[in-house]
Amino acid sequence: MKRVVLIIFLSVFFCYLGFSQTAVAVLPCNLGSIFERNICSNIENNQASLIKYQLQKRSAENSLDKVKIWTRANYSCIRCRPQPGFSGGSMLRKCVLENALNVSFFLVYEMKVDMNFIEDDGRTLLDWVQDDTEKTFEEAFETENEQDKKFLMQTLSNSMKFYNLFKNNGAKFSHELKK
Repeated sequence: MKRVVLIIFLSVFFCYLGFSQTAVAVLPCNLGSIFERNICSNIENNQASLIKYQLQKRSAENSLDKVKIWTRANYSCIRCRPQPGFSGGSMLRKCVLENALNVSFFLVYEMKVDMNFIEDDGRTLLDWVQDDTEKTFEEAFETENEQDKKFLMQTLSNSMKFYNLFKNNGAKFSHELKK
Protein backbone atom coordinates (compact mmCIF):
# COMPACT_ATOMS: atom_id res chain seq x y z
CA MET A 1 0.00 0.00 0.00
CA LYS A 2 2.82 2.41 0.88
CA ARG A 3 4.51 1.61 -2.42
CA VAL A 4 1.35 2.50 -4.40
CA VAL A 5 0.98 5.79 -2.50
CA LEU A 6 4.65 6.57 -3.12
CA ILE A 7 4.31 5.84 -6.86
CA ILE A 8 1.24 8.08 -7.11
CA PHE A 9 2.97 10.84 -5.15
CA LEU A 10 6.08 10.67 -7.35
CA SER A 11 3.97 10.66 -10.52
CA VAL A 12 2.13 13.77 -9.39
CA PHE A 13 5.36 15.40 -8.22
CA PHE A 14 7.16 14.82 -11.53
CA CYS A 15 4.06 15.82 -13.48
CA TYR A 16 3.96 19.19 -11.75
CA LEU A 17 7.67 19.72 -12.19
CA GLY A 18 7.40 18.83 -15.85
CA PHE A 19 10.19 16.25 -15.69
CA SER A 20 8.26 13.32 -17.03
CA GLN A 21 5.82 13.10 -19.88
CA THR A 22 5.03 9.59 -18.68
CA ALA A 23 3.67 11.08 -15.47
CA VAL A 24 1.29 13.24 -17.49
CA ALA A 25 -0.01 10.14 -19.26
CA VAL A 26 -0.56 8.43 -15.90
CA LEU A 27 -2.88 11.23 -14.78
CA PRO A 28 -5.43 11.67 -17.58
CA CYS A 29 -8.28 14.14 -17.59
CA ASN A 30 -11.33 12.30 -16.35
CA LEU A 31 -13.99 14.48 -14.81
CA GLY A 32 -16.77 12.16 -15.87
CA SER A 33 -18.97 12.11 -18.93
CA ILE A 34 -22.12 12.98 -16.97
CA PHE A 35 -20.46 16.11 -15.57
CA GLU A 36 -19.25 17.13 -19.02
CA ARG A 37 -22.66 16.46 -20.61
CA ASN A 38 -24.37 18.59 -17.96
CA ILE A 39 -21.90 21.43 -18.43
CA CYS A 40 -22.30 21.34 -22.22
CA SER A 41 -26.09 21.10 -21.93
CA ASN A 42 -26.15 24.21 -19.75
CA ILE A 43 -23.99 26.00 -22.31
CA GLU A 44 -26.64 25.17 -24.93
CA ASN A 45 -29.18 26.87 -22.65
CA ASN A 46 -26.81 29.80 -21.88
CA GLN A 47 -27.13 29.09 -18.13
CA ALA A 48 -24.04 30.63 -16.53
CA SER A 49 -25.49 30.35 -13.02
CA LEU A 50 -26.02 26.59 -13.41
CA ILE A 51 -22.50 26.15 -14.76
CA LYS A 52 -21.15 28.08 -11.79
CA TYR A 53 -23.11 25.78 -9.48
CA GLN A 54 -21.83 22.65 -11.26
CA LEU A 55 -18.21 23.84 -11.07
CA GLN A 56 -18.63 24.66 -7.39
CA LYS A 57 -20.20 21.26 -6.70
CA ARG A 58 -17.60 19.33 -8.71
CA SER A 59 -14.67 21.21 -7.16
CA ALA A 60 -16.09 20.64 -3.66
CA GLU A 61 -15.17 24.22 -2.83
CA ASN A 62 -17.35 26.99 -1.46
CA SER A 63 -15.24 30.10 -1.91
CA LEU A 64 -15.28 31.65 -5.37
CA ASP A 65 -11.49 31.96 -5.36
CA LYS A 66 -11.06 28.22 -4.80
CA VAL A 67 -13.65 27.40 -7.48
CA LYS A 68 -11.69 29.67 -9.87
CA ILE A 69 -8.45 27.85 -9.08
CA TRP A 70 -10.10 24.46 -9.64
CA THR A 71 -11.78 25.61 -12.85
CA ARG A 72 -8.55 27.04 -14.28
CA ALA A 73 -6.69 23.84 -13.42
CA ASN A 74 -9.34 21.62 -15.04
CA TYR A 75 -10.69 23.81 -17.84
CA SER A 76 -8.83 22.05 -20.64
CA CYS A 77 -10.22 18.71 -19.38
CA ILE A 78 -13.87 19.71 -19.76
CA ARG A 79 -14.74 18.67 -23.31
CA CYS A 80 -17.99 19.04 -25.24
CA ARG A 81 -18.66 16.19 -27.63
CA PRO A 82 -18.70 16.53 -31.40
CA GLN A 83 -22.04 17.00 -33.11
CA PRO A 84 -23.05 17.94 -36.66
CA GLY A 85 -21.33 21.21 -37.52
CA PHE A 86 -19.14 21.08 -34.40
CA SER A 87 -15.90 19.15 -34.07
CA GLY A 88 -16.09 19.17 -30.28
CA GLY A 89 -13.83 20.96 -27.88
CA SER A 90 -13.65 23.34 -24.97
CA MET A 91 -16.49 25.06 -23.17
CA LEU A 92 -15.78 28.37 -24.94
CA ARG A 93 -15.90 26.69 -28.34
CA LYS A 94 -19.31 25.32 -27.39
CA CYS A 95 -20.33 28.85 -26.28
CA VAL A 96 -19.55 30.20 -29.74
CA LEU A 97 -21.52 27.41 -31.41
CA GLU A 98 -24.54 27.98 -29.16
CA ASN A 99 -24.22 31.79 -29.06
CA ALA A 100 -24.00 31.50 -25.25
CA LEU A 101 -22.64 34.95 -24.47
CA ASN A 102 -23.62 34.84 -20.76
CA VAL A 103 -21.58 31.69 -20.23
CA SER A 104 -18.67 33.17 -22.19
CA PHE A 105 -18.67 36.28 -20.02
CA PHE A 106 -18.71 34.09 -16.91
CA LEU A 107 -15.79 31.94 -18.09
CA VAL A 108 -13.71 34.86 -19.39
CA TYR A 109 -14.38 37.53 -16.76
CA GLU A 110 -15.15 35.58 -13.58
CA MET A 111 -13.28 32.30 -13.98
CA LYS A 112 -10.49 33.78 -16.14
CA VAL A 113 -9.95 30.47 -17.96
CA ASP A 114 -6.95 29.89 -20.21
CA MET A 115 -8.06 30.60 -23.75
CA ASN A 116 -4.63 29.80 -25.20
CA PHE A 117 -4.19 26.09 -24.79
CA ILE A 118 -3.86 23.97 -27.92
CA GLU A 119 -6.94 21.79 -28.30
CA ASP A 120 -7.10 18.24 -29.68
CA ASP A 121 -7.27 19.51 -33.27
CA GLY A 122 -4.04 21.52 -32.86
CA ARG A 123 -5.74 24.91 -32.78
CA THR A 124 -6.34 27.51 -30.10
CA LEU A 125 -9.78 28.95 -29.44
CA LEU A 126 -9.00 32.00 -31.59
CA ASP A 127 -7.73 29.83 -34.47
CA TRP A 128 -10.98 27.88 -34.34
CA VAL A 129 -13.20 31.01 -34.20
CA GLN A 130 -11.36 32.50 -37.16
CA ASP A 131 -11.66 29.28 -39.22
CA ASP A 132 -15.35 28.94 -38.34
CA THR A 133 -16.00 32.59 -39.22
CA GLU A 134 -14.25 32.26 -42.57
CA LYS A 135 -16.30 29.15 -43.38
CA THR A 136 -19.53 30.95 -42.48
CA PHE A 137 -18.49 33.98 -44.55
CA GLU A 138 -17.92 31.79 -47.62
CA GLU A 139 -21.25 30.02 -47.11
CA ALA A 140 -23.09 33.34 -46.79
CA PHE A 141 -21.88 34.49 -50.19
CA GLU A 142 -22.38 31.14 -51.90
CA THR A 143 -26.01 30.63 -50.88
CA GLU A 144 -28.87 31.89 -53.01
CA ASN A 145 -31.52 31.35 -50.33
CA GLU A 146 -32.27 34.68 -48.65
CA GLN A 147 -33.37 33.08 -45.37
CA ASP A 148 -30.14 31.07 -45.17
CA LYS A 149 -28.12 34.17 -46.07
CA LYS A 150 -29.81 36.16 -43.29
CA PHE A 151 -29.10 33.37 -40.77
CA LEU A 152 -25.45 33.14 -41.85
CA MET A 153 -25.00 36.90 -41.62
CA GLN A 154 -26.39 36.83 -38.07
CA THR A 155 -24.00 33.98 -37.28
CA LEU A 156 -21.13 36.10 -38.62
CA SER A 157 -22.15 39.00 -36.41
CA ASN A 158 -22.26 36.70 -33.37
CA SER A 159 -18.87 35.20 -34.23
CA MET A 160 -17.32 38.66 -34.34
CA LYS A 161 -18.69 39.39 -30.85
CA PHE A 162 -16.98 36.28 -29.52
CA TYR A 163 -13.77 36.96 -31.44
CA ASN A 164 -13.57 40.46 -29.94
CA LEU A 165 -14.39 39.19 -26.43
CA PHE A 166 -11.64 36.58 -26.60
CA LYS A 167 -9.02 38.69 -28.38
CA ASN A 168 -9.54 41.67 -26.07
CA ASN A 169 -9.07 39.41 -23.04
CA GLY A 170 -5.83 37.74 -24.02
CA ALA A 171 -6.73 34.96 -26.48
CA LYS A 172 -4.04 34.35 -29.07
CA PHE A 173 -3.60 32.51 -32.32
CA SER A 174 -1.33 29.46 -32.21
CA HIS A 175 1.33 31.24 -34.30
CA GLU A 176 1.42 34.04 -31.70
CA LEU A 177 2.13 31.54 -28.93
CA LYS A 178 5.21 30.24 -30.71
CA LYS A 179 6.94 33.64 -30.54
